[in-house]
Order: sequence, then structure tokens, then C-alpha cells
Amino acid sequence: PVNRQLRSVFPGRPTRPGDRRRRHPHHHHHEEEEEEEEEWSHQVRRVRRPHRHHHHRKDRNGLEETLCTMKLRHNIGESTSPDAYNPQAGRFKTLTSIDFPILGWLGLAAEHGSNKNALFVPYYNVNANSILYVLNGSAWFQVVDCSGNAVFNGELNEGQVLTIPQNYAAAIKSLSDNFRYVAFKTNDIPQIATLAGANSEISALPLEVVAHAFNLNRAQARQLKNTNPYKFLVPPPQSQLRAVA
Repeated sequence: PVNRQLRSVFPGRPTRPGDRRRRHPHHHHHEEEEEEEEEWSHQVRRVRRPHRHHHHRKDRNGLEETLCTMKLRHNIGESTSPDAYNPQAGRFKTLTSIDFPILGWLGLAAEHGSNKNALFVPYYNVNANSILYVLNGSAWFQVVDCSGNAVFNGELNEGQVLTIPQNYAAAIKSLSDNFRYVAFKTNDIPQIATLAGANSEISALPLEVVAHAFNLNRAQARQLKNTNPYKFLVPPPQSQLRAVA
């Protein structure tokens, strides 16, 4: 009865694979009935990324990605293409949505670092909070807020976690030659700003500005600007003469 009702609504169309369909009555009446099977296919569902506005990049170009082919795993441990590398100090690598598109959906990024008794120059996260987990070894952490008040000053060991809020300055000094960590950041394209070293804001300021800002003479201001030739990782003192910046 159901099929009969469906045929009355959709005349001449099969209701399921294997149903028979007669040719139109005005065709030759001696033609035999033909049996047809409909092919049912599953379409790959394409989902457009939600529209998100980032002040640090242009809008997305509208290209779509299939979820079934999206890469879901990426190993950044001991990466062959680190963001910074010093044979006497260590390395670190940041994984963003540019390298790993699924992070754009999650709004996250990951960072992996390994230090050899080295110092990571003081820095702060410009556009993200950071959750840091110690994988191996130990290190001394100092974190200060925007007013310069210390909010954490202590040692972290394997298995411990530290949250570093956005715009809070942090300095990390490895206490072992096998210190490794992983950090998750709440932005798929995080940015950091260093407070010392060759890429720091101080090194980019004119000498007169540094002298007046810190009440120094020109010689002291020049020493402050040029005292650290390293960009991110500062090796131990005994290896600085032969280290590669």
C-alpha cells in the first residue's frame, strides 16, 4: 500500500533499488518491462571553516577542506626544521595553523623546546595564553605581570605544569642538559616579543631613547643594547665563545 501511494505521488519513478518501471503508455505495447537499479552514493560532506577575524592576518580565501582528508597528527619533537637552533643551547619549534590546518579549527598552537643548560631570553606572548608542561629535566622559571610584580619564581620538574598569561613576561633557565617541554597556546598563530637579545624591542630603539628611558649614559645604553648577540637561546657561559647565534 505504501509503494502504491508513492507511485501515485511520483508516477514512473522507483521507490527503492530493484523496483520495476514501465515505459510511457504511448510507447510500443510489445516492449518488455526493464528492471533498473538506482545507484546510491555518499557525498563527501564539505564544511567551510567558520568565518573568523584575525587582526594579524587577512581573511581566509574561502577554499574548503574535506574533513576526511585533513591531517590530524604532527610530530614536532626534535623537528628537522626548528624555528631556532643553537648547537650549544638547544632548539625550539612552534606549530601553527599554517603548518597544521586543523589547529585553525581549534584555535590552538603548540611549541616544543629542548635546552642544554641554556637560557631562553625574556619574552612575552603577544596574543595568547600559554600552558607549559615539562617533559624531561628541570628549569627555573620567572614570570612577572604587566606591572613588574613577580607572580612565579621557582623550579619546575618533569610532569609539572605552568600557565603563563598573555602579556606576562617570562624567563626560562634550564637546570639540566636534557630539559624538554611542550607548550599549548590559545591562538593558532601565536606571536612572542623578546625583551633582550638581537631581536628585542630594546635593541631596536635608538641609543638616545634607551639612555633616557633607563637613565643611563651613552656607554651604558650601548652596552645594554648590544650585550646579548643571541636571538632566542643563550648558551652557557663556557660555550658562548664558540656558539652559533
